[in-house]
Amino acid sequence: MEKFCVIYQSKYGTTARYAHWVAGQLQAPIFEASQVSASALKDYEVVIYGAPLYTGRILEAKSLAKSPIKQLVLFTVGIFDPATTDYAQILKRSQLSPLKTFHFRGGIDYQKLSGFHRFLNWGLHKFLAKKSSYSPEEQAFLETYQQTIDYSDETTVLPLIEYIQSL
Repeated sequence: MEKFCVIYQSKYGTTARYAHWVAGQLQAPIFEASQVSASALKDYEVVIYGAPLYTGRILEAKSLAKSPIKQLVLFTVGIFDPATTDYAQILKRSQLSPLKTFHFRGGIDYQKLSGFHRFLNWGLHKFLAKKSSYSPEEQAFLETYQQTIDYSDETTVLPLIEYIQSL
């Protein structure tokens, strides 16, 4: 049985980048979630799962929640600053039960967004424009609306690496 592997889902590439950084530092096998069967995950003691955050939700691998994973470590990637974002409700809505969760800051390129994601962002922008005060997340959204921003930072995976190595 192998000790750990990294699996991820990524629509626009930022979560994939973080997954490759983690896998590279741990010298672990890496799989895109859609390319690995749930039964294959039983061969690992720890599965490290990287998931993007979209509209306040974790993009989850359906097979992951049903798979025979012994131990799960989750990392999320989103546009908001993990130092000021409360992830409690996001994690509560999740079907996952990780040992530990790490949050990394990603980025956004509005030119690459799907029509559906552009529509969601447009609607949120219209809604927020009517408000007079904003949460840190709402303020960050307004400041980055229709821009290309990349906050990715490879050094932020170090606490995850240290945690995995301590298991």
